[in-house]
Amino acid sequence: TNYFEQYGSSVYVHNFKGTQYPGSYHLSYLNKRIYADPSPVNNEFRADLPNGLVVRVERIVPNVSATVFVCRSGGPQEAQGGNSCGDGLDNDCDGLVDYSDPDCNGVLPSPSPPPSPSPPPSPPPSPPPSPPPTPPSPRPPRPLPPAPKPP
Repeated sequence: TNYFEQYGSSVYVHNFKGTQYPGSYHLSYLNKRIYADPSPVNNEFRADLPNGLVVRVERIVPNVSATVFVCRSGGPQEAQGGNSCGDGLDNDCDGLVDYSDPDCNGVLPSPSPPPSPSPPPSPPPSPPPSPPPTPPSPRPPRPLPPAPKPP
């Protein structure tokens, strides 16, 4: 390979402690040069904790592009105590989640929380209100017809 192909087939992971301002005179440090290599040992950079940054090169097209995986690791293995083997996360950034990761073999899952108590039953519906009494008629009652006279 020629000189430029060698550098175009790599990913460079740098550390920079400066800011975006031009007056910030901090140097950038090269942490690792990652080559196009199918070996998982050679294709990733892992920063020490507490930073835990993981940069893994998935694919390099020389002098064109690189596909990288960037993750923040909580530790060197999936089983980190607590519920780390059942939290749905890839805590060690190796691409395997929870019990799919061999680190969790032999780790018992955390017990599920007890079910919440059911709400009290609702009271029975109250009967509909009785209708109000009918008001008296506005007309006075008619007088009864006279009784027939005896003959």
